[in-house]
Amino acid sequence: MMDEKNSKFGIGLILGVFVGIAAGFLLAPQTGEETRKKIMDSADDLKDQMNRMSDKIRNETNEWVEKGKHFIDKKQEEAKEYAEKIKDKANEWKDKAERKAEDIKEDLEA
Repeated sequence: MMDEKNSKFGIGLILGVFVGIAAGFLLAPQTGEETRKKIMDSADDLKDQMNRMSDKIRNETNEWVEKGKHFIDKKQEEAKEYAEKIKDKANEWKDKAERKAEDIKEDLEA
């Protein structure tokens, strides 16, 4: 949640800076060609900043996905181990019950 707010703030900040720079260029006393070049340079800078931010968000998202996959894999393995222990214990109890039943049967037959 906090990362989303930070990302939105960052995008807003970059756009605000761009708009401020563009307004400054448009209001500054210079030739139209100079103004257009400065606006294009600023647009290129903004594009580069947006690409860097996009790459950062993509990398962070991929990191979290990998951490999530690792967590799930680990928990699945733990669950399998636990299930195997339960199965082994149930088999032990079954064997004990069968031996006890056999002992009782032998006692009754004697």
